[in-house]
Amino acid sequence: MIKNIINKYRLFPVLLIIVLFVCGCLSVAKVVVGFKNPKVLDITEIEKIKNLTFASDETIDLIYNKAIDSTEIIQIVSESFNGQINIFNKNGKRLCFNGKTSCSGYQLNQLNQSGDNLIKECEDEDSQNLSLILSKLTYYDKHDKVIVLSEFDDVEYIFIYYWSSFISSKKRMNEEFDIMKNSLDSSKLQYKILRINCDLRDDWNLKKGGNLKIYFNKSDKRQYELEFGNIPWNN
Repeated sequence: MIKNIINKYRLFPVLLIIVLFVCGCLSVAKVVVGFKNPKVLDITEIEKIKNLTFASDETIDLIYNKAIDSTEIIQIVSESFNGQINIFNKNGKRLCFNGKTSCSGYQLNQLNQSGDNLIKECEDEDSQNLSLILSKLTYYDKHDKVIVLSEFDDVEYIFIYYWSSFISSKKRMNEEFDIMKNSLDSSKLQYKILRINCDLRDDWNLKKGGNLKIYFNKSDKRQYELEFGNIPWNN
């Protein structure tokens, strides 16, 4: 029943994320140009793309445990449209950068001058907790391992970076991630980066090689709305 209701589903949270792109350092036009419709991959393919895109370092790479329905799949896919970086403290509380709930790698360059004075607890009581995010994630090679917040007790900050193979070119993703990583390395922050993949996967009962069509509709000069086609279920 639920498999068909996602057709041309309008996801308003994504609209808000796109607005952040337009108003911030990243351009919607570049995202649209480099964008490909999401394709269903297996974990081995995703890991290969990851290794070709990003350098090997201490970054913690994670994937989603599962996606059980259309709503959850769309939520995961939409995360990769968020070119911003989410920040949490070791207690799992969402932090704001310069008063914003997220920041880009370019904006993190300010850390070299101001340090952690720019990072404060968010005033929004509805800000998502890191423990909830971690409960949905696992490692590439340890599907049954539960990730808990206490694994990050040795750092003050946890930065979350979402990515996918369809959102942009390997070169551009690598450049953006390196800007963020280099900015953090140049700061005095004690941190870890969680790099979370948002690709469609065949172990979610999706058809291997299938595509999810996404339509960009320009609502005005500064906003885009997204409409999603049918989920490529493995019927």
